[in-house]
Amino acid sequence: MKLKSSGLFPLILFALIILLSQITLVLASPDENYPGQAQIKWLMAQQDPDANLVNSYEDGNDFAWTVDQALAVIAFTHSGEITRAKRILDKMEELLPPECNASWNEWYRLANPNDMDWDWGSQKYMTGPIAWMVISINYYESNTHDANYADMARKALCWLDTMRNTDPNDKYGSLRFCDGPRCGQYDANEPNWISTEHNIDVYSAYYWRGMLDANDSYLYKASLILDYLRGQMWAPSPDSNCCSAENVFCRGYNDCEIVTDCQSWGVLSLGEFGPDGEEFYKSLDWLLYNTRTVQDYNETVTEVEGYRGSPGDNNYIEIDFTEHVAATFYRIGDDVNGNYFHNEMGRTVDSNGGLVHSFCDHDSNVGYFMNDPSKRYNNLRYNYVGSVAWYYFNEARINPFNLRPCFAECRAANIDGAGKIDFTDYALFANQWLYEGLNLVSDINKDRRVRLVDLGILTEYWLKDCNE
Repeated sequence: MKLKSSGLFPLILFALIILLSQITLVLASPDENYPGQAQIKWLMAQQDPDANLVNSYEDGNDFAWTVDQALAVIAFTHSGEITRAKRILDKMEELLPPECNASWNEWYRLANPNDMDWDWGSQKYMTGPIAWMVISINYYESNTHDANYADMARKALCWLDTMRNTDPNDKYGSLRFCDGPRCGQYDANEPNWISTEHNIDVYSAYYWRGMLDANDSYLYKASLILDYLRGQMWAPSPDSNCCSAENVFCRGYNDCEIVTDCQSWGVLSLGEFGPDGEEFYKSLDWLLYNTRTVQDYNETVTEVEGYRGSPGDNNYIEIDFTEHVAATFYRIGDDVNGNYFHNEMGRTVDSNGGLVHSFCDHDSNVGYFMNDPSKRYNNLRYNYVGSVAWYYFNEARINPFNLRPCFAECRAANIDGAGKIDFTDYALFANQWLYEGLNLVSDINKDRRVRLVDLGILTEYWLKDCNE
């Protein structure tokens, strides 16, 4: 087959990558000091030997937040601690009610996780944490090829289906905030509130479950969530109900507050660009000028730079929020800012590998987020699963929202959609080398650019049949 001259350079690189990969197989040896090892050891120490769940805080209590279990599953899976990941998943499967109209609680007590009705945390089912459990199962399955927990993920999606707004004229495609006897106990509007952050979570859960199962129904539901987010929750959209003219995701339906997580998680889950070229990545510019702050961690670790929750909060730094932002910079290829903020949080790592929830330098006492605006800072200096897991994700360069299952990558690399990945696919790839734009068949990782990362994926599945 005759290739165009524009394909010569990637062809040479292709040959070099194949050669180097073979050399790497010979020279590679296990690294006992892999990045994030101290954080994995901390997470291991937090896993209760009886309950099998991880204790969310290193504070002497026994709270096990559902989202933290999901984060630990992802970290354990990536680090090769598969047995520990399975212990959590097995327990969460045990805790999942048999009926479709109920799912995991927002949190559990390690002393007795099966006690469902002991306090305000019980019998409150929230879309975000439940979506995160699906995300963790998706991640586990895509990395281990163990589909034993797939039915658990589908069952959780069954519950999420019950939260969907199905009226085409009213918030169509989005999911409500929570359900259950305890939902709305403190806020009558809570059950029907639409959280942007939680819908971002749910999008990832449906989309990657749809990819793993080749389930068009899940993919369609994911597309409805994406349409809702970019149409209603993305401020530059002409139909947005957000109260800002800037490039940001609003906090929720008719909620004018702009918060850090929606910006970082929006890009991590949905990508840099929307289907019509929406520039989601520009929300990072808003973060740099609105929730970025500097605080002293202690007398020796001073002037640490990170992010707080929203511009309305007093100055504090939340470590997991800051790591979300660092991960987002990595996601868009800005390693300078990604490294900067990740390394700033690295200055606060405890001797045992832990990282606290949050800190501020204007109050030496441990305190938590208060509703009083004059006290809206966060100084929870207990090592926390969320902070540790996200620090690990950035050490390992993981984006848990945007999985790369082998079959999905293989299908994308099979550019002509037929047979094995071979020189027919390569010729199509070479013809778009260095192109930029929408709908490029050679843009394998879907970042609107045909670059080395796409070539690397193509070589990874060279001569593979995606249907085998």
